[in-house]
Amino acid sequence: MTQLKSADPQQTAAALSVGQLPLKAPPWLGAVDDLEDAPTRILLAAAELFGQRSPARVSLRAIAARAEVNYGLIHHYFKTKEAILAELLRRASSTGAARMRDSQSIVEALGRLVGNSDFTNYGSMLAWAMLEETDPQELPTASPAIALITSLIAQQLGDHAELDPKIVAAVTVSALLGWRLYHPFITVAAELQDRDEHELTVDVLKAIQSIIGSIGRR
Repeated sequence: MTQLKSADPQQTAAALSVGQLPLKAPPWLGAVDDLEDAPTRILLAAAELFGQRSPARVSLRAIAARAEVNYGLIHHYFKTKEAILAELLRRASSTGAARMRDSQSIVEALGRLVGNSDFTNYGSMLAWAMLEETDPQELPTASPAIALITSLIAQQLGDHAELDPKIVAAVTVSALLGWRLYHPFITVAAELQDRDEHELTVDVLKAIQSIIGSIGRR
């Protein structure tokens, strides 16, 4: 089992020296009712720090300092950094599913999912965790957002598709995460830098829709 490494003392000290701006809930984390609630503050602080650099380079003490809570409360509520990361990903998936829930098509659903810049922050946090070889078994075992995407894809493919809708959904989500994370490089490499970013995202969604549609027509 691969554990997230501990941040070194210098990195912790740097985190403690940063001016404390008010904590904000990223939209992908969902509604927050009480910003004074200790577990909530811990999650908000971790979401902010994990989005800035690898979770492996963020110490529990740095999270406690940013959350302005007693260090012992982290162990009381979460115990480990892996548990904090898992809870963030679980809430993000639930929020994504809620955002897409009444969508009438896969394109509409995906547009709601990636239409906000906060999706990139979530993708960055997840990418950092994977690059640090976080054990996937320590992360949420099911994703409400991917389950909903799978259901919409299954409806579009019908009963005669050659590919499992779960496979198509997995590839779709991978493509979206890749686009949101790497589109600054991809747009230049593909000579698309003169295009409007929003229009490009719309066309990417259309391309995904076209690919899914071609699978259903086989």
